[in-house]
Amino acid sequence: MNDLFTTGAVAFVFSSQGGEWPGMADGLLLDNAAFAKAMADCDAACRHQFGWSILEKVSRLGGSDAEPDRVQPVLTAVQIGLAAMLADAGVAPDAVVGLSMGELAAAWSIGSLSLEDAIAVAGAEAEAIRRPLRSGQMALVLASAEAVRETIDGRDDVWIAVELSPTATVITGEEGAVDSALAVVAARGLGTRRQTLRYAFHCAEMEPLREPFRAAASSIRPRSAPAPFYSSLKGAAIDGSRLTIDYWWRVMSEPALFVSAVRSMARAGIRTFVEVGPHPILSTAVTEAAGGAAVLPTMSAHDDSSSVLEAIERIAYKA
Repeated sequence: MNDLFTTGAVAFVFSSQGGEWPGMADGLLLDNAAFAKAMADCDAACRHQFGWSILEKVSRLGGSDAEPDRVQPVLTAVQIGLAAMLADAGVAPDAVVGLSMGELAAAWSIGSLSLEDAIAVAGAEAEAIRRPLRSGQMALVLASAEAVRETIDGRDDVWIAVELSPTATVITGEEGAVDSALAVVAARGLGTRRQTLRYAFHCAEMEPLREPFRAAASSIRPRSAPAPFYSSLKGAAIDGSRLTIDYWWRVMSEPALFVSAVRSMARAGIRTFVEVGPHPILSTAVTEAAGGAAVLPTMSAHDDSSSVLEAIERIAYKA
């Protein structure tokens, strides 16, 4: 780790769903005041706006009895808590990026969204996906977006959902259509992995949820921030004042250009990323997209609170 912080510029990267695990916040809620306060604030915002408790759900998140529609608000709260710990240790990001709804905590960390607004959008997604939709599926294909696009060319029932890295792409669509596409992909020798999400995010299948989603968080008030916000929707930096409810709807329903966003950050000179989340699921993608950049985790699955605190201290020392 001696040569990680070569430029002095440190970016925070926030993942979407997939890294959560049962009990991930239990120790930190007891052992770190900054994390506990941020989680309590998120809990209060969720109770006020949606009538349920993040703190009551967080221990079960990632387990067999977890409620899928509660994942994003809880995950957003945990990411906000970890970012609050970093801030308390004196680490502020020079830039931020998030994948999909990971952008919510990213926007909070630089002040473009209030905590209440970040939870409002996460809760709006939770409320929206409780409505019945056709059974959706997302799957990872171990190939570039260009290669995947050639494979599914001509289909109107499967879409590219996430351009994750130069060698990894997520596809989305109705479950049967994705299964059919995966059979073709596998026949061409490309590796695949189904994801646990049962919703076809980042495509036209989300359209029935547009108005319920917008109605649940229409009052948010985004604002500009001094640190750049690199958008995985646009693949480039945008002003924080553009993070309106319409922007967040597009984050849910249009492809995520994560690899383009990270490449834009690398071109701007950022070589060190801190993955702010319960498990470092984006480290490989960031390293590939940024041409070998260093990625430091704040937390990994089944870490105890002392190891998380030690990781935060190492990041603070290097920064």
